Amino acid sequence: SLMPGQNGYTDLHSIAAADPGADDPTWPFGIEGRGNPRLEREGFAPVLAQEGDTISRIARAYAADVASTVMLNMDHIADPSLIFPGDRIYLPA
Repeated sequence: SLMPGQNGYTDLHSIAAADPGADDPTWPFGIEGRGNPRLEREGFAPVLAQEGDTISRIARAYAADVASTVMLNMDHIADPSLIFPGDRIYLPA
């Protein structure tokens, strides 16, 4: 959980430095932005966030349930109200 003063955003270089044995944080193809390789291995296709996007806007655009979309992305998006261009948002099946 977040502590006061934390924003839920972690850049890829910090992730790599914190756990050098983890999956490549720039996966796939060195793309900047947060993603979840496990979800992609399980067959979830990502939607790349654009400037000004929100998880709820992306979910609605694809007729997905907003709450389910938020829950699915909680492993890599700690604060669902704070996403960045290049973040990969996965939609529930």
